[in-house]
Amino acid sequence: MTTAVKRESTFAWMSELAPRERRVFGACIGGWALDAMDVQMFSFVIPAIIATWGITRGEAGGF
Repeated sequence: MTTAVKRESTFAWMSELAPRERRVFGACIGGWALDAMDVQMFSFVIPAIIATWGITRGEAGGF
């Protein structure tokens, strides 16, 4: 006798959220994405600032 195993999707829990909870979750993802973009921009900008202004890594905010 075999039993069928129901596999749930990784994001199946999202279907149980209320509309307000979904909006909050979306806002959290948006904030996380913007923060990640901010960190990535620093990694591109700091070397350019060091080269342009001839400053040290510590003065530019890098380590």
